[in-house]
Amino acid sequence: MATSNTTNFDLNIDDVINEGFERCGLSTNSGFDLKTARRSLNILFSEWGNRGIHLWKVKQHQQLLVNGQATYATPTDCSDVLEAFVSSSGAANGTLSTALTSSATSIVLTDGSAFGTSGTIKIQSEYITYTGKSTHTLTGATRGALGSTAVAHSAGLEVQNVSGQGDSDTQDVAITKIDRSAYSALPNKLSKGQPSQYYVRRDVNPTITLYTAPDTTTYTYLKYFYIGRIEDAGAYSNTPDVVYRFLPCMCAGLAYYLAMKKAPAIVQQNKLIYEDELKRALDEDGQRTSTYISPQIFFPEGV
Repeated sequence: MATSNTTNFDLNIDDVINEGFERCGLSTNSGFDLKTARRSLNILFSEWGNRGIHLWKVKQHQQLLVNGQATYATPTDCSDVLEAFVSSSGAANGTLSTALTSSATSIVLTDGSAFGTSGTIKIQSEYITYTGKSTHTLTGATRGALGSTAVAHSAGLEVQNVSGQGDSDTQDVAITKIDRSAYSALPNKLSKGQPSQYYVRRDVNPTITLYTAPDTTTYTYLKYFYIGRIEDAGAYSNTPDVVYRFLPCMCAGLAYYLAMKKAPAIVQQNKLIYEDELKRALDEDGQRTSTYISPQIFFPEGV
């Protein structure tokens, strides 16, 4: 069978919008059609955030602990924290001092003192390796490392130092997530010790609060996995921030949303197609392991 020998099929925002209109038996005839479709696509991404975990948006973050400080801000794209642990070591992060183009090979930081003379950094979803350092500037950068994509970054973004993590002497201890009521009932919230629990306040910009407040004698870093928001559609030439397995339900979802505004007669039809496509994507959006745990269910006698 003849094949293309490629596996890089993708859609840009313009393609997704055209597909959505065509599934409604319509065509895009004006700039307003494009604008309303893009708005619906952004709302669809927001609705996905309420559906469950999307593995491609699960990210790891590390936070240098401050002795006695219990509450810390999460990254600006954080929706919720999944798992957290305290660690005896980590790599300090930095901040971009100036904007970075997609081809720049020098990265200027506000403070580069915690970065080595060579190593690997991460800015948003892009990994970058570098071979030199001059004061606060990392030089000899190779963009789009480790299979990531080189993109432009604005000044002020966090630069994660991911070099040298996982040393054999590192001690990690998992901590337990609790809800607001459980945290409210805890006494002496600012007493210091080894944190064993954490509470996430899901504001517009969520915060994570540790109990007890950290005594940084042994554990100096908080590390956690969080669910990041799907990036906005933006320009029509952009590629959606969606993995391959979610492309079918994205197109079906936009067709459903557009039908509510443009083709009411086929709303229910498009909704059924969308829900079916989304269920398949969510069922696939899991981690395969060799062990499966099923809860034991008891039924009362006579039922």
